[in-house]
Amino acid sequence: MRSGLTFQGANARLQVYLFFLRHESQASIRQWLVAESLRRFSDAKKAASDNMVVILRCAKKGDAMQEPPRPRIGKPEDSELITEVVTLSFVADPLWSWAMSRDDKRNHHNSLIWALFVDGALRYSSSWIFGNGEAVSVWISPGGSEMSADQESRLRDCVNETLGDRASRFFDLLAQMEDSHPRDEDHFYLSLLGTYPNSRGKGVGMQLLSHDLDLIDAQHRAAYLESSNPNNDDRYQSAGFEAFGQFRAPNGGPTVTTMWRSAR
Repeated sequence: MRSGLTFQGANARLQVYLFFLRHESQASIRQWLVAESLRRFSDAKKAASDNMVVILRCAKKGDAMQEPPRPRIGKPEDSELITEVVTLSFVADPLWSWAMSRDDKRNHHNSLIWALFVDGALRYSSSWIFGNGEAVSVWISPGGSEMSADQESRLRDCVNETLGDRASRFFDLLAQMEDSHPRDEDHFYLSLLGTYPNSRGKGVGMQLLSHDLDLIDAQHRAAYLESSNPNNDDRYQSAGFEAFGQFRAPNGGPTVTTMWRSAR
């Protein structure tokens, strides 16, 4: 193009082409067409490359967003989350819905009671949260206790206040559990295993339990639990637990199966 010649507007390339037709030779026109084709090819190639970069970045971001949830260890600051999952998990449990029931059928007090069990377990670094709370496992480490003396005192006050005349059978149930608990061999005690309602049926509770048992096996320790729901017995057996004993809750309450998993 000649020096000082400029074209503006949306039809600039068309104007260039018409200018060449009027003022340039056929050879010049062909050279211009070849150069224009190469320029367009180069622009298209660059655009395709840029698009591929964007696609790859989006794919990587998508992979990161779809990364499967992983267990993380529960800490004292996770007490509220763990308590919420436990409360919702056990609201219809055959044993605990019976043990915490009231004449007025209300259950707002359940979380107050469960919070004390959760806080007691979080004194140890052996409880776990799956993902963002899809499931939780509450463990007592070997040689540990479910609660401190202060927490036991607070539990007593809380249960007496919220359950009233039914408090005695709650404490009788805890006494039965204590009497049935084996003490001959140090072991991890699974106090609570719960799945958030929206995550049920996806196997996350058993995934978390399998994760926990792998860690326990690495320490060559045994594990113990009380099954408060007969529907879960087979699941626990599939994880290596065996029926250890059985007792009936006081006042004709539900049956509880105790289960033991030998050290690996």
